[in-house]
Amino acid sequence: MSATNVPVNTNAAACADPLRNMLEASCTQPRGLVLMVNGLHVPGLVVEVTDHFVIAKSQSLGNIIIRLDRIDGAAGFLSDAK
Repeated sequence: MSATNVPVNTNAAACADPLRNMLEASCTQPRGLVLMVNGLHVPGLVVEVTDHFVIAKSQSLGNIIIRLDRIDGAAGFLSDAK
């Protein structure tokens, strides 16, 4: 498939930062995520997203603070995490 055949989402704001959208959805819903950080899977409930950090809580780890630029990905069952 060439790049010209890839469907384009016209809502650029929703696609601008899907990771940040998912993190913020975890705050508002509230539903837990698994954050992928340097090959590790870190489960937690995101409580705040700042310009540089994600602050989460976990039953097993307690408070978690991760730099945004260190997060490789996130997974979770969230609705409207565009």
